[in-house]
Order: sequence, then structure tokens, then C-alpha cells
Amino acid sequence: MQAGFREKRITSRSRVFFGAEILVDSDLAPIECHVKNVSHGGASIVVLSGEFLPNQFDLIIIKTNKRHHAVVTWSRGRQLGIAYRPHSTDTRKWSSPSALRKMVKSFHA
Repeated sequence: MQAGFREKRITSRSRVFFGAEILVDSDLAPIECHVKNVSHGGASIVVLSGEFLPNQFDLIIIKTNKRHHAVVTWSRGRQLGIAYRPHSTDTRKWSSPSALRKMVKSFHA
């Protein structure tokens, strides 16, 4: 671990290598990805192709057959950090960086 590194996760993570699918819209084919680590509140995933993804989508982890509503909290190329969110009737999109930062800050509060 690097000097000065500060862990920002609230819950511990487990390293895994699970196949998963990203569902953006019911009219579009699922996008393949791999889950690299998971925690109670989110996951780190790697998208297999360089496709553009929205800030919110549903993630289905094939091994556990669990579906999570996901919000992107960070990205580095094809690797994304996501936070799990409950499904709601709220149709707001976290498309602006300031709205996403505000949402992530409230998650860590």
C-alpha cells in the first residue's frame, strides 16, 4: 500500500472474478463485463468492450443471479467503480459531475 493512501470504502470488499451483464435499456442487448471485486455497497467492474455507458444501469451478476441498480462513481478506461442503489420511481439522471459528486458524498455521509 502506498504511503498516504486512505481507504474511502465504507464496507470491506472481496476480490472475485464473476461474469456479469449490464442492462442499459430493455430494447438493447446486454453488455458483457467482469466483476473484479464486490462489497455490500458496490463493485468494481471491467467492461469487455470500449462501449459508452450511461451513469446509471442495471448490473446482473451471473453467478449469484442478483440484479443491482448501479451508479458509476469513478472510471479509468474500461474499469468502473459502481455503487448499488435501490430501484425507485425517481427518474433523475446523475448526468452532471456536480450531481454525481453530491450523490456520492451523501452515500459516504
